[in-house]
Amino acid sequence: MRIKISFVIPAHNEEQYITGTLKAISDAMQQVDANYDVTVVNDASTDKTRIVASQFGVHIVDANLRNIAAARNFGARRTIGEIIIWTDADTLVSKALVQGVLNAVDDGAVGGGSRVVFDRPAPFWGRFMAGFCVMIFGWVKLAAGSFVFCTRSAFEESDGFNEKLFASEEIDFSWRLKKLGKFVILPHAVITSARKIRSYSFWEIMYMSGKILLMPGILKRRDKLDLWYERRD
Repeated sequence: MRIKISFVIPAHNEEQYITGTLKAISDAMQQVDANYDVTVVNDASTDKTRIVASQFGVHIVDANLRNIAAARNFGARRTIGEIIIWTDADTLVSKALVQGVLNAVDDGAVGGGSRVVFDRPAPFWGRFMAGFCVMIFGWVKLAAGSFVFCTRSAFEESDGFNEKLFASEEIDFSWRLKKLGKFVILPHAVITSARKIRSYSFWEIMYMSGKILLMPGILKRRDKLDLWYERRD
């Protein structure tokens, strides 16, 4: 019997991007020898996210969480795949990336992430910062939030994402998965939107990064994390 992959996509007001995300999954899985399902967590959307996603015949679950970690868990606990892949609603996967997940799990990995590249041109400083973060994440072996995967058993044993965190939940999850077994960063890249660095200035992002480094407790306060919860586009 072919292994089953469950894709989980948290989505808050993502009508502009989710079509590309769902189409990329469909296209990739047509070329991969695995069964799959897709669950979109429609988290308090006020736009046409639900309507757009429903056109792809995916499983849609409505929630009012406004917490990325909680939305990831909410969706995952409503799936049955042996492998769970979380991807953002503005992110494109490929056949090579999904096949990389299957190969990694077959080789004993309990979870992992991937490299990240932007979908469209972005300011030089943004590309530099992103490239630096990708290099550090790859070296330390931490998954970026746009693409995280793990086995069902690892998700259950780890108790999932820490719902006390409103950001950086993928970093916390990566550390806990690494304690359970082999954790890999795939060489294949996921394509994600550069909208944050197009919408926020260099100084705004540096200010937010500084606050998190100096006051990590703000990761538990949604009202202090505009970069993640206040969209400008």
